[in-house]
Parts: sequence; C-alpha cells; structure tokens
Amino acid sequence: GTIDADELRRLADLLDPEREPGRLTLIVRMGTDIGSRLPALMRALRQEGRAPLWVSDPLHGNTERGGPRKVRHLTAVLREVGDFVAIARSEGVWPGGLHLEMTPEDVAECTGGLEGQGWTSACDPRLNPRQAAEVVRTFVEALRRRDAA
Repeated sequence: GTIDADELRRLADLLDPEREPGRLTLIVRMGTDIGSRLPALMRALRQEGRAPLWVSDPLHGNTERGGPRKVRHLTAVLREVGDFVAIARSEGVWPGGLHLEMTPEDVAECTGGLEGQGWTSACDPRLNPRQAAEVVRTFVEALRRRDAA
C-alpha cells in the first residue's frame, strides 16, 4: 500500500508520542515511485522534529510478476538504493541502512549483475552473495559521494 504524509504523522503520533529519536524504524519499499513519494514523507516528520530511523528495502518495491514467478531486476534495486541515499541527504535525514533478502546460495533469482545459477526460493527472489555485495557497495558509495561533496 501507499501512505501519505498525514497518515504517517498520525501513525508516528500513535507509535512514538514522546518523539523519542530512533524509537521508530521506517522501512522504505517504494521502487520506482521513491522520488515522487519519499521526500514529502521525510520532510513531514523532520519538520515535526521527529528522528525515525529510515531504512531502504529496495527489493520489495521492485518485485514484478514474470509469468509463474516473481521477478526482481538488480538494476532497479541499485537505482532505488542510490535514490534513497540522495533523497534522505537532500531532506536532511540520515539514510540509516538496508534491509535485504539474500541467500548464501549461488542462485539466479534476481536478474542482472553477477548472477548465479538456478532458483531455490519458494516465494520471493533473493540476492546471491555477489549481488548483495553489489547492493551494499552501491549504498556505501552513495554515502561517500555525498560526504565528499
């Protein structure tokens, strides 16, 4: 589902009435809509003096149906990670981390990047270790780019 700034404020009031920094963890899973939706949400809470932990889940928002199986494209995942960091920094919010679905197996469940072979998931496509490392590297490089600026 989607959430707007007013609904997010109401939820934050219910879950964190004392506005304790770090009390709330908000996991962002927006896919290609991240640029049009996330800034207003971050801004709404920051303007109220709230400091939740913002975490990117770049896999769930980039899940598509591809025949009998779900599909996730690594290029979309990497783009969302970079966009998440850029948006957070532009809104004066710390990009707090990543939530990833991965396996130690050398699978090819997510397409693109350093694919392995085979599919063993009973549900959602997972990153293999090389793909997960690529996502983390993208996150760290996005943080460093901003720090160097």
